[in-house]
Amino acid sequence: MGKRLWRWKAGDILTEARKAAVEGLHKTDVLIAEHRGEVTPTMLEHIDKNTTHNPLTITTRDFKEVDGQEVEVTVEEELTPQDLYPRHSAEAAQRLVDGSLGKGQTTEDLVNLAVRLKQPAPSTKRTWMTYISKAMSVANRQCIDEFTEDDARRYRDHLLVTCGGTTTKSRIRSVKGLFNVAKDEGWIQTNPLDCISLRYIKSKATADTRHEAVSPEMRELLRDYQEESDSNRRFSERIRNGIQ
Repeated sequence: MGKRLWRWKAGDILTEARKAAVEGLHKTDVLIAEHRGEVTPTMLEHIDKNTTHNPLTITTRDFKEVDGQEVEVTVEEELTPQDLYPRHSAEAAQRLVDGSLGKGQTTEDLVNLAVRLKQPAPSTKRTWMTYISKAMSVANRQCIDEFTEDDARRYRDHLLVTCGGTTTKSRIRSVKGLFNVAKDEGWIQTNPLDCISLRYIKSKATADTRHEAVSPEMRELLRDYQEESDSNRRFSERIRNGIQ
């Protein structure tokens, strides 16, 4: 949806795309107005209120015959939560709908808020965006208020597999700090990363872990180097003993 310079995903299925179409058109209008310098007070008010329609009510256009002529009519269709999110359970789908009624904030919204409050260096902003975006990607979430404690544990496990202990702790602290900002702002009720205890995460990898991370070819080279070093050391000892 959108043009070459602004494009976003409307949904994985037709129902999701239809739900996002109205909001997508509004985003397009805002971008065009900003480009032309025609942002009106009404448009700004709409942006500030951040309002959306009930996601379970889909409004479409259709044609029906009236007095022998086709007339365009508005059709409203009521959906169930699982109609919108068929890949989720009924309970999970309901939670997603409840969160979307107030339109959850995105990672970009959260990072921009944190930047306004804390005024960090540009490099810190980029780091925050990278960390929080990865956490949301691992959890397959779009909005901050969708992120759960189970998602936090999934993100921790991902870091433990792909990073060292020190890096894992650092990234979790950064993401947790951003979620604290969201909590203080009232976007979420609790911080989902409060369930993560960092004291059980080892800061240094074990010898076995480091050994497994080295390719077989590199291990062979290291073994040859070690054997050569041992041979040179023994030769040097014999020379010194002979001199003595």
